[in-house]
Amino acid sequence: PASVYALAHPGTNPQGANNFSCKPREGQNPVVLLPGTNSDAYASWSMYAPKLTKLGYCVFSPNFNGLKLLPNFAYTGDIRVSAKAVSGFVDRVLTATGSKKVDLIGWSQGGGPLPNYYITKLGGDKKVSKLIALAPSNHGVGPRAVSRFV
Repeated sequence: PASVYALAHPGTNPQGANNFSCKPREGQNPVVLLPGTNSDAYASWSMYAPKLTKLGYCVFSPNFNGLKLLPNFAYTGDIRVSAKAVSGFVDRVLTATGSKKVDLIGWSQGGGPLPNYYITKLGGDKKVSKLIALAPSNHGVGPRAVSRFV
């Protein structure tokens, strides 16, 4: 599966993602796929990135790890640090594509607290047209959050 491949090859881009020469069709925004906690772009989006690319979208997905001691566990550090990395990535996508806004699709942390912090605290509201959140972790993760269900 993709998660096993991603563990052996940290930082791998999903097929079709991160082609910075891609120009969106008229009326389309570039799509930025945000991974979930402990997951990189490949593990999160290796199935969907090629499908969206085949449909004609310019697809991008960042790989960021704020914890240098755990190279295989992306998006495990402070969300504020990850959101700053997403901000820089979105700026890079906008510059490369000539677009004014992106559409974000994220799952888990990538659909909840991470983009919400970027949009509300780092000026992402001026750069994001749509946020599509798949199973967002809006109430956090960790022992305290999990203990309510055990």
